[in-house]
Amino acid sequence: MDFIPRFTKLRDGLTIPTVGLGIYLITDKDAIKIGYRHTDTAAVYNNEEMLGEVVHEIISDESLGVKRNDVWITSKLPSDSHGYDNTIKVVHEV
Repeated sequence: MDFIPRFTKLRDGLTIPTVGLGIYLITDKDAIKIGYRHTDTAAVYNNEEMLGEVVHEIISDESLGVKRNDVWITSKLPSDSHGYDNTIKVVHEV
């Protein structure tokens, strides 16, 4: 039987949750608090600030036992920001 592993080991030795929650069109903070530790977003979704607030709330609530190192956020660049130089510029603007 095939299954999806809970974590994937990266080349640098870190592990990332294999399954993440795509948060396109999600603006409800409670939707993020359901237990996912890997979220996928993009600047065009206009919810990155909300995600940051939720992550801060989760890691600040010691009763939840979630550390910042437990939370992974992946994002996507705007279409006009691809390529090495453009990527570096956009990352530093954030």
